[in-house]
Amino acid sequence: FNSMSVEIKEYTDHLIKKNQEVQSIINGIGGLLMILNPQLDIIAINDKSMEALGKAPEEVCGRKCYEVLAGSGEICKGCIIEEALKTRSKTYTRIAFNEDIFQNTYFPILTKDDEATEIVVYSQKITKRVMLEKELSQSEKMSEIGQLTSAIAHELKNPLAVIKGSAYLLKASKEYQDETVDLSVDTILQTTDYAEKVIYNLLE
Repeated sequence: FNSMSVEIKEYTDHLIKKNQEVQSIINGIGGLLMILNPQLDIIAINDKSMEALGKAPEEVCGRKCYEVLAGSGEICKGCIIEEALKTRSKTYTRIAFNEDIFQNTYFPILTKDDEATEIVVYSQKITKRVMLEKELSQSEKMSEIGQLTSAIAHELKNPLAVIKGSAYLLKASKEYQDETVDLSVDTILQTTDYAEKVIYNLLE
């Protein structure tokens, strides 16, 4: 009995140590992290999550995740925890909550028989990243528009130069000394000047 008692104590101490190690790892993670059972009850939660929620562990553990996080009586719209448990594979999703965007990663914990008994939910606020992605996408679009505009402007400059040159030749030619022709040539030159200004503005 004494040796069995010593073995049980050693085993219990080992389990407590392992549990503390796991909890330290969980608390060391920067984002929000929870471990849920298939019924979506919170089994464990890291310090960062409790800080964000402003609640103590006893107020959180044992309750449904959607009750604690969203203050709702039903599963959040777009939640894919059940799907991740069924497929038993790592899954990602992005959700909007209040004015922020979160990326959630779901890691099912599997038994030897490949059954999902629990799921780790890791959530990171990515609002700034998403805004930066949108800004970069917009910058790329503007850059493409700029390149296209530049190409069009250069293509238009050549025929305008030909029109302008031809108009100057007509004006200088002595064969067409006619008031009507002069007015038409002046109109062509004014119009080409205007078109050139529009092209240079586009290029700028």
